[in-house]
Order: sequence, then C-alpha cells, then structure tokens
Amino acid sequence: MRILVISVTRSRKGQPVRAERIVEGEMIRLGRGTQCEIHLPDPRVALFHAAIYRQGDSIFIHAPEAELAVDGGPEREARLTPRVHIALGPYEMTVEPPPSGCDLALAIELVRPLPDDLAEIRAKSRTSLEETALSKRGPAWMLAIVLGIVFLLAPALNAVLPLLRQATVKLPVTPDQSWNPGQLSAGHQAFGRQCGSCHETPFVHVRDHVCIDCHVKTPGHVQTVGLQTKLFGGTRCANCHADHKGADALVRRDPDLCVTCHGDLKYFKADTTLNNATDFAVNHPPFKLTLWKGPNRADVMRVSQTEKSKLVEQSHLKFPHDLHLKTSVRGPKGRKTLECRSCHIPDASGKGFEPISMNKSCLECHTLEFEPAVTTRQVPHGSVDNVMLTMQEFYANIALNNIPVDVVDIGEIQRGLPRLGNGVITEEQRQRALTWAKFKAQQVSADLFEARVCIVCHEVTKAVIRGESGKEIAWGVVPVFVASTWMPKARFDHVKHRTNKCADCHSVEKSHSSADIAIPDIVKCRECHAGNKPAANKVVSTCVACHGFHLPNHPPFTVRGSMALDAPAGAALPVIGKLQ
Repeated sequence: MRILVISVTRSRKGQPVRAERIVEGEMIRLGRGTQCEIHLPDPRVALFHAAIYRQGDSIFIHAPEAELAVDGGPEREARLTPRVHIALGPYEMTVEPPPSGCDLALAIELVRPLPDDLAEIRAKSRTSLEETALSKRGPAWMLAIVLGIVFLLAPALNAVLPLLRQATVKLPVTPDQSWNPGQLSAGHQAFGRQCGSCHETPFVHVRDHVCIDCHVKTPGHVQTVGLQTKLFGGTRCANCHADHKGADALVRRDPDLCVTCHGDLKYFKADTTLNNATDFAVNHPPFKLTLWKGPNRADVMRVSQTEKSKLVEQSHLKFPHDLHLKTSVRGPKGRKTLECRSCHIPDASGKGFEPISMNKSCLECHTLEFEPAVTTRQVPHGSVDNVMLTMQEFYANIALNNIPVDVVDIGEIQRGLPRLGNGVITEEQRQRALTWAKFKAQQVSADLFEARVCIVCHEVTKAVIRGESGKEIAWGVVPVFVASTWMPKARFDHVKHRTNKCADCHSVEKSHSSADIAIPDIVKCRECHAGNKPAANKVVSTCVACHGFHLPNHPPFTVRGSMALDAPAGAALPVIGKLQ
C-alpha cells in the first residue's frame, strides 16, 4: 500500500503550505510513538492512535482504543474515500483523490495547537527540593555510609575473617559478590562462590601452586628460572589465563600469545632449527611431515614439504590408489564402485578416521582362500605362523579322513595315506599323514605367499631351512607401518571440512604407489584459510586453530635472566602402528 501524506501548515497570512512525502507498508500506523509511519507529535495523541490498512479493494482506518470523528460523527473504524474528513485529536485529516502510482492521498493539518502558556504552566507545576525544607546533605551522607558498609566494609570483613566467610558462603548473595569483576569460566563455576579456593590470601594475586594443585596433569609450556624477565615479568599462570572474563575466556586464542616467542625464536635460542611464525597468511614456514624411517618404531624424521625428493612413505605396503578409485572394480562378489569413504571411515569423534584393517576394509575383495575347490575357509591375516598352522591342520584332517583334494602323485607318501575303515591308524600311518600335510601346506603356501595373495599387498621374504622332512621354506612378511597422522603436534578436524570433497585436498586419483604422500601443502590451505586478519571468502585462522599449547611430553620453555630459551627443536614422534 502506497500513501501520499500531505502535511499542511499555515503561513503568517493564513495561506496553506503543503509538504508531500510517500509512505509505504502493509499497515500504516498513526500516533505519537516514533515507530509510527505517520508521526503526530502532539502530546494529546496516543502513542499508537490508529492504523490504516487495506481490505479487498478498499482502504480503512481503525482506532483500537480511541474514537475518530468521521465527518462529525464518532466512529472506531471508517472507510477512506475522497472528501472524507477525519478528526484525530487536534489533527484534521482530509482524504484527497490519489495521484497516479498511489493508493491513497491524505492531507493532515494541526487545527488545534497547544496554547502559548503551556511552558509557563509546566514550570509552575514543579516543586524544588529547597522548597520542601529538606536538605541534600543528610541523605547524601547517609547514602555514602550505607554504600561504604555494603560494598567496602562487609566484603573486606568477609575476605579476612574465615569464620564469617564460612557462614556466608551459603547465602543467596555473599558479601563479596559486589567485588566479583565478572563471570567465571565454565570449569570454575562449580566452586565459584568459594572465592578462597583460589584467592587463598586476601588482596594477593592467585599463586601458581593453587592452579597446579588442581591441574596437576596439565603439562607446562613456560617456566621461569632465576631473575624476573622483562618478557614475562615473572610468568604466572594467570598472566595468560585470566578468569572472571566469561565462560569461554579462560583459554586465550589471540595470536600474540604465540607470536611473543615464535616471532623471533633466534633471539631466545640462537641454534634453533625452527623458523619464525607470526601469521599463517604471510609468515608461516612450510609444513613439515613426520615420516617413519625405521628400523625401530620410534625412528622418525621430519621432512619439509618443499623437499619433494624426501617425501616418500616407507610403509612396506603395496597400495595403488589409482587401481582402487574406479567406477567398476572387479571383486569376488562382482563389480563395485569404490570411493574414498569405502575404506576411510570416520571415527566416533568425526575428526579423524578409524584404522584401516584387513578385516574391515580389504577382505571383501582380497580373500585369503587357499583351497577354494574344497572349502570356503580362509587363512588368518597377520601372523605367518598362524597361516602355516591353519593349513597344516586342514591338510592333516584331509589326510586322516581320506578326502581327495588334488591329483598330484607324491609317490610313497600318497600311497601310504591311511584308510579309516576300522577307525584305527598306526603310528606309521599317522606320521605319513603328518608328513603329507606339511608337504601340502608348503606347496600351497608357495602359491599363497609368492604368487596369488600376500605378495599382492606385502613385501614377502623367503628363506630355506632344513626341517624334519627335509628342506622347508620359511616365509616372512615385512611389517607394515602406516602413519595415522602426518603432523602429530597439529590439529585437524575433518568434520569442519565435510563440505569439501576428499579430492579437493588429497590428489590420489593418479597415485600408483603407497610411497606417494597426498597431504596438502600450506599453499593449498591458504586458498581457504586467512591468517590473523579477516580476508574475503576465507576463514580467520590464528595459531591456536591448528596448534595446542600445553602439549604432553613437550618440555617447557625455560625463560632465564639472560633471555635464553632452552627448548629442544627435535621432531615429535608420529602415531605409527602396524596395519591391523
């Protein structure tokens, strides 16, 4: 609805002066309130006096709590048509023919203004304090004394008198509540009314041992030795963790917390191998990946992603991504389409993934059958000894029960197999059956380890040993070490990146070797992540977005009087384990 509002005033000669403006809306309100679209500032008009609305093809005015004088008669509601006159308090409104583009034209004029002596009447209606024979000084002193007792003396006595503090702790409002500078952190609200839990000495800063008594398992990151340093000023826990700042403010997230030291590391430790870092967007070293180098589990090295020749994973696992990421992969149960999520299953937290295991991820396509013509039984995965024992048990049972499994002529061994017609075998027959079972297990194992099954994914070793029945082959599988995280001292939440496709960050569609590493570098991350300052279409990412502070097994930096920072620059151990 579009209304032309015409404000009519009178010149000194009594001539009308018209000022026009357009008002639009589904409902147009009239009144003294500033929220009204048609503002009538006279005090004799209600805050919300009337409303204009459309119903069908007609426009109406409605006064919910007052009456309107419509063409001289009292009404609560009236239809607005040209030449209708409406008195609304001291205002007179006339409906005029609307111009093109408007639904209604309304001329409004203040016809009964307030008298000129209104200001004088208001001034005479006020009575000053002096005219009442009352004094300001007495109430002021009384108020000052009350405030001093309530907000100064009572809190001070409650702080220094333990018995009083114990008696008032259960009150709805404690005397020292007025001294509370703000809301406690969420973790401290359980004992927040017992100020003495942290402030053990009145009017003295909270001391470190109070924090450490509760957070005894929280590793440190900075400790002071010797003289007070100009950098930390005698570092206290509260220097970085100030409470009474809100439920989530106890943990600092500002970049200055880290940049204070990491902005110029060589100033603190001249022989450090770490590079400075101040802002992820403009000053951050390339990522370093933690790779296993062997032979021991803890033998690792950190390799910068700029050193492309060294970015090789030595997992001893054969896995070509390009052969698995196809729309139609042939398996024992027919063809199927494999995707990243077919093998990489999110864990309960959603931040990472469950370990890839043979039974969960591979067994459906890569079966471990060894005698498919006779049984669907498979050898166990993980132990060569268990594989050999399983097959020997199987073929021993075959031999003792005279079940043919092949047509191989092995001479005396085969002709000497027992016949269990009477259910009794001799020791000689038992030994011949056992010899044949071992022979058959060796024969099938050669196919299993060297040609058809194990060799497909693993590096297989072979050694000739002399056993009871002559030369035997001992196979071995080189242990597999797969890193579950490449940057163990950093944080990465896959849930927050679920709107992206895996291939947006991990390019593995052309990878034909498990030695390839598909971890995105810092340039790729900067496509979506800004640094300390906001940037268009990017996420602000400060240091704590990816890095923790109180890290387990991480020795604290030692701030000495000489400003030296004693901290090892060695690599952190990755999370590495054998493939299950």
